[in-house]
Amino acid sequence: MLKKVIDRLSNKDYLVLFMICCVGFWQLTLFQNIMKWDILDINLPWRYFVSECLQNGILPLWNPYINCGFPQSADPMTWYPISWLIGFIVGNNLITLQYEYLFHIFIGSLGIFQLGSLFNFDRQTKLILSISFMFSGLFVSNAQHLGWIVSAAWFPFILYHYIVFCKTLKLQNGVLFILFFFFQLTGGYAGFFIITGYILVGLFLFFLIRYWKDQRLKKYIALSAFHALLFILLSSVVLISSLKVSTLLTRYDQLGIEYVTEGALPLKALISFVFPFAATKNAEFWGTDLTLLNCYIGVIPLLFLVFGAITNKNSYSRLFLIIGIGFLTLALAHVFPFRKWLYYLPFMNIFRFSTIFRFFAMVFFILLAGMGISQFFKKEHHQKRLKVVVLVFSSVVLMVLVYNAFFIQKWVFKSLLLFDFKVFLDAASIHDRIFLQAIIILAILVSFYFVLIRFKNSTRKILVIVLVAVDLIIATQLNMYHTIVDFANPKPTQKAIQNLPKGFPVPDMNEKVIDRSDQTAPSIPFLWRNLNIFHKRTTFSGYSPYYFSSTLKAEKEGVMHAVIKNPLFYLADCISSKHIIDSLSIDTLSAHKIAIKRFIPTEVKLKVYTDKKQLLTFIQNYYPGWKVYVNGTEKKIIRSNYTFMSVWLEAGENNIQFEYKPQKVMFAFYLSSIIFIGIIVYLSVSTILGNFRKKKTRENIPG
Repeated sequence: MLKKVIDRLSNKDYLVLFMICCVGFWQLTLFQNIMKWDILDINLPWRYFVSECLQNGILPLWNPYINCGFPQSADPMTWYPISWLIGFIVGNNLITLQYEYLFHIFIGSLGIFQLGSLFNFDRQTKLILSISFMFSGLFVSNAQHLGWIVSAAWFPFILYHYIVFCKTLKLQNGVLFILFFFFQLTGGYAGFFIITGYILVGLFLFFLIRYWKDQRLKKYIALSAFHALLFILLSSVVLISSLKVSTLLTRYDQLGIEYVTEGALPLKALISFVFPFAATKNAEFWGTDLTLLNCYIGVIPLLFLVFGAITNKNSYSRLFLIIGIGFLTLALAHVFPFRKWLYYLPFMNIFRFSTIFRFFAMVFFILLAGMGISQFFKKEHHQKRLKVVVLVFSSVVLMVLVYNAFFIQKWVFKSLLLFDFKVFLDAASIHDRIFLQAIIILAILVSFYFVLIRFKNSTRKILVIVLVAVDLIIATQLNMYHTIVDFANPKPTQKAIQNLPKGFPVPDMNEKVIDRSDQTAPSIPFLWRNLNIFHKRTTFSGYSPYYFSSTLKAEKEGVMHAVIKNPLFYLADCISSKHIIDSLSIDTLSAHKIAIKRFIPTEVKLKVYTDKKQLLTFIQNYYPGWKVYVNGTEKKIIRSNYTFMSVWLEAGENNIQFEYKPQKVMFAFYLSSIIFIGIIVYLSVSTILGNFRKKKTRENIPG
């Protein structure tokens, strides 16, 4: 009976994966727990700001509510189509963000399922690989890094459609590849995009050599050039915005060869291939952040990886093993010098966190495991060899279990018997964690061995899928409260966000900029950074990877503090030859002389009355694209105190307009939008026509 139910479900593979995803991350599926760290501190407020702009008919070009303002357009994730879709329909908030994380995990599993088709894996093998990918170390340990999750999710689609394009030279596959590569660029982390780009260059050269004496060479080169141009045009808004800001940020002054090896995978973290629960305790022991350690792909896929490496002698298995090990050595940047060598390649010097290379290692290891699974299910005479691998592996796990038994805290395990999981998580040592997971892994291995000797191939496949899912879901749950969620209920946070004022309120001229910080902002349950973005209060502070060199200079030179003791707009009588405004020259009655008539992120209108010639300052960072108009006439912006915007006003009543209108960025946005819409229309029409032709062909087949 069970077999029949599972067979029916397995005919709908995507439904099976969706159900497993929902069960494995039930705390998020049921909205029972709130996620933690950067996804709340950076992604949530920024996505909220973008959706607020979109729902008010404003392009998210400038964000005035953090670090004295920064060009929101310069962050690639601002232009992510999925985020825009959510922003337009319901608005980005906590619940949409947490479901977006789940969406990308599910999407990634579908990508691996599709990628498995290139190697003629059967459906059961592809399901195993998809489950392994869905609960793999990066998705579990780096949940806070939404850009990493998005990049990882689209990578299998990029790889699949590019390889299919190179093989078939069909335009539709090439356009799909461009679309998914664009998703990775706009939604993901730059490091993933750059590494993926190098992989694609390698594939391009491989097929170029393959087509060298082929009559299709010209077509391959022409289509490749077309797709490169199409991608540049589609991505123009991101490329122009990001390149424009890159030279003005503090972080780009630090990217030395040692800086890019920060966040490397420690050698001892390789234990997480078997015991990922161990990597959730004692950051001092590991020597790095706990979120950068997990390499788990499941114990059964790991067995098949070893089995595939031993048994399968085809070129793909050897290639995947070499590539996987190669990426792993790049992740181990403090052990091997290879990451430092890559520093000298174009763009390889602009991102750190060498541990991201472990993701690419895991992908190729999962594919190699697929080779082993496929080999075993097709040729059962290899059963003895797999049994030996299982027994050897079980013996090693058993020895680890016995060794750690001497160091466990027995009272800690009593809390598990009392179902007090939180107490266990807080108190369990690394030895306790390894001991617990070793017991679970041994149970999985014994069950797997029993399945191998007891059941026939058809039933065996189904039970292996079940065992893989059980193993990975348990491993995910053990790590859940360390790297994905807190024990807190997310509903109060969601309610607070829903009750925030809509639109863009006019700033209070009686309030000083220095008094607006995260500490003084109205509280939102379980959120503590970038709160002013939610409340739409301009501030000098904020948590962001983007910080202007000019702002830092103003801070270090001591000319920033005096300025931010004033309202957002203030008047002064004079400015030095170095464009520094002395605090003694600031008009203390500025708030009474300035009236804000309109305030949105990209435009401000003021009415200012002065009884003499004075300098008006807007406490926002100067950035190319800002313009100021005094009584309808454009005036030159003076960069005061290294980073702020000032303009001279004549005595009397003046109408002032500050406007942020970066012409190149806006032109690129409209160009990107037209290309994106064109791609969606083309893919929709070609899919409909393709389905129509298939239906017509079936109707014309006799009988």
